[in-house]
Amino acid sequence: MPDYRAYPFLGKARLAALRIDFVAQTDADALDQAKRLVHGHKLEVWQGTRRVGLVRGSADTNAE
Repeated sequence: MPDYRAYPFLGKARLAALRIDFVAQTDADALDQAKRLVHGHKLEVWQGTRRVGLVRGSADTNAE
């Protein structure tokens, strides 16, 4: 199974030091898992050097 990483955002700044590592079978599964971690902010999901997507929390009013 592929390894994925999620990086939280604070405002418009990505917090690389707070990287979340996890494993998922597919990109869709990785995005679903990230949605459970988002807690009102946004997370950028990566697999290796490939950006999979951006997951926004419902309370994130500064989402791009």
